[in-house]
Amino acid sequence: MKARWFEAGSPPLPQAYAVLAVLGLRNSIGPAKICAYIGALAQAYLKGACDLQIKSNTPLNGQGPLVVLQMKDAQAIVGRLSDEGIIAANCMDGLRVSFHLYNTLEDVPAVLRILESNLDLTASNQH
Repeated sequence: MKARWFEAGSPPLPQAYAVLAVLGLRNSIGPAKICAYIGALAQAYLKGACDLQIKSNTPLNGQGPLVVLQMKDAQAIVGRLSDEGIIAANCMDGLRVSFHLYNTLEDVPAVLRILESNLDLTASNQH
């Protein structure tokens, strides 16, 4: 059998077709509007984290899609978010949340509610 033929994987044919639709959507909205939208989501999240007194590894004026908040136990928070259907990542001592065009403003308070109910796992700005 020629099993070695599959070692490199198979071509991502569905993704090759989907990318055309994605590029069309991106171009119809425009990169500047997408960046502004993602920046607004990140800022809402950073403000909410600040209100909860959670330390941020991301500058408070950050506009990019990735926001990292300091945690005492990032893996536990990732698990709690996963239990609620929210995908995030453990980034060393932090919780990494990444926003994109498919996120909504309602996603921000959903994450913040979980953080608020697990403040014992977060790194606090309070001394």
